[in-house]
Amino acid sequence: MVVLKSNKSLDVRRKQRLCLERHPLHFTLSLAVSAHVNSAVRWLRLMCLDSNTMKYMINNFRFYKRNIYSSFILNIIALAVFAAPLHAQQPTAQQIVQSLNLPVSKGKITIYHADGYGKRATEVRPLVEEMMAFYEKRLRVKQDFAVAILTREQWTKSLPPFLPYGLPFVRDNIAFLPATNDGAVTAGAIALKPSATPALLKKIEQTGYDFESAAMKFTDLIGLHELGHVYTLAYGIKPPTRWFNEFLASYFAYAFLKAKHPKLATLMQAMAGDAYIDAVNPKYTTLEDFERFYSNVGVDNYSWYQAKFLQKGVQVYGTQKLEFLSAVKKAFPADEKQQVTQSATLERLEKISPGITQWFKSLK
Repeated sequence: MVVLKSNKSLDVRRKQRLCLERHPLHFTLSLAVSAHVNSAVRWLRLMCLDSNTMKYMINNFRFYKRNIYSSFILNIIALAVFAAPLHAQQPTAQQIVQSLNLPVSKGKITIYHADGYGKRATEVRPLVEEMMAFYEKRLRVKQDFAVAILTREQWTKSLPPFLPYGLPFVRDNIAFLPATNDGAVTAGAIALKPSATPALLKKIEQTGYDFESAAMKFTDLIGLHELGHVYTLAYGIKPPTRWFNEFLASYFAYAFLKAKHPKLATLMQAMAGDAYIDAVNPKYTTLEDFERFYSNVGVDNYSWYQAKFLQKGVQVYGTQKLEFLSAVKKAFPADEKQQVTQSATLERLEKISPGITQWFKSLK
């Protein structure tokens, strides 16, 4: 663990910069665990990091200070920003994969997988390839993805330390998924079982899963949400707010599943939606809170927000299907230069899907 003292000497400053350059994410976590938030802020300013990097890292200091000892109910699917490099010296996703010398399974997509996990590759391949084909045909959006399936040891060795094993993410159009079913997402979902209502358990049973196996499949469904972030941008939508960005990622994932795998769509609705709405008593509930605090609301509260976004997305999809995405593309084009406020966002969405404003008011 790195413990910093407030020392303005050039040598110390150089050492801290070197630490950040070589291990920027470990540096972040160490400061957070030791609760040196203010010290961290001072050091970032002294090192003259760009404002976006500094803002991102400061937010993560405070997130970890608040959540480092919290339960691992890990539906942190909105942290797609983790997939972006924080520093120019960070390796690309392709470099990470190549460094592991993984076996390769070829097809419409390339899957790199740990030794002995070829079966896991055959489980993942159909969903990703079908999602690619679906949106290429329906929305004329062509995206090429690869998948990396890593063991816990490979994940821990190669990826940032604050990305827990089993939390799917996409970087450089490579989706990283766990090889085993003992990852953070599965463990977090299983922890919700004591709070599961009879209605939720029945809903899950109707999809052909029990709660434990549903929790295992849940990891792959989160992976589709992460691909949804890629499709949001590739389709030409510029989400003006954090909550709408997350809403759209889930919408892309759910729309595909509902059209091609209805039972998995129901499973996603149950595990990513109903389970968290039933189990979590949130401190923060408004969209203003989400915009202000984002992941800093805490893991459980963040998952509750994601559940509410999915819940509303399911409702909108029931009446508008993919036409909703087409209308959103026109209302929020990728080349829009001006900043769009929360009120303007809701005003545009109300014209596309009447009832959004009332839903917004219900989150209070």
